[in-house]
Amino acid sequence: MKKIDLFNREIKENSELNEKPLTCEPNGYPNEIGTFAYGFKSIAEANEFAAKTGGHVAVVEWKNGRDFAYYYGETWSAIDVAGFFQNIDDMFVYQNEREVERDSEEFLSEELAAEILSKDLRKNIVIIEDGEIYEVYPKECLFYNYDQKYEAVGVALLGEEYDNENE
Repeated sequence: MKKIDLFNREIKENSELNEKPLTCEPNGYPNEIGTFAYGFKSIAEANEFAAKTGGHVAVVEWKNGRDFAYYYGETWSAIDVAGFFQNIDDMFVYQNEREVERDSEEFLSEELAAEILSKDLRKNIVIIEDGEIYEVYPKECLFYNYDQKYEAVGVALLGEEYDNENE
């Protein structure tokens, strides 16, 4: 069985996963180089899928409305969502209780502080914008979107294994 056939079968058997064709063009131009599965709950789950299908864990991005995702390359970790959102004006990132306690005296209302703390900061990151919760992401984030840009960690299948599909 070709790797691409196994890859596609495994995606179909797992309803949590999505698939996107890959390009090597940063602007999303459809220069197809492979395929990408995303929607995994953890890096460990992605690594298991990669080992089973012959792919590798990778990170990609695409913009809303584009059919192809830009292939960045292999990765061994989740997306640094906290680092991304900390660089955007008017957005605040809370990763632990100490940060909430620090800001609750000056910036956060009692209700908002309680709502943030209810999101289990041991496992999640809370993003605040305009005094409201903008989004809650898992600390091991494998997918996020902001301002019509999507970024995902998943499993890519490239090269000869993928090219054989078109024979």
